[in-house]
Amino acid sequence: MIRQAAIQFRRVSAEDVAAVVAIEANVDEPKTYGRPLTLQAALTEIERAAYYLVMKGGQSIGTAAFEFRSDGAAYLSNIALLPGYRNQGFGREVVAFLLSQCVSAPRIELVTHPENLVALSLYRSFGFTVGGRSDNHFGDGEPRLILSRDNSKL
Repeated sequence: MIRQAAIQFRRVSAEDVAAVVAIEANVDEPKTYGRPLTLQAALTEIERAAYYLVMKGGQSIGTAAFEFRSDGAAYLSNIALLPGYRNQGFGREVVAFLLSQCVSAPRIELVTHPENLVALSLYRSFGFTVGGRSDNHFGDGEPRLILSRDNSKL
């Protein structure tokens, strides 16, 4: 288990897939977050990416993942906190943790819904800038902004 100040990060295994699906089902903002992962989609994500449960006091309160792409860039995904744990600084800890895992990447990318102003503000505070827009990015009929951070300039 990897510890940050107030939360911990536990690498997800196949045995944790039910916890991942439960968190996804309770994010409660499908428009801005996207469709919750199904059991099979969660298993695929766990195999593909470095996927973590965000833990506080032994309880799963969120998820976070990243993967390195073939061009060396890192892609952050599945950043979610349960509603009762938002606006307490945990999102900042989650992003800081993911960035610490991706220091070797020349560029880091992620996507978020254009109406997710809290997330946009958070990502911008870490140096991410909007580089584009993708309509129907996840096949849910909703647009996403594509954000990136150039690590080579840090």
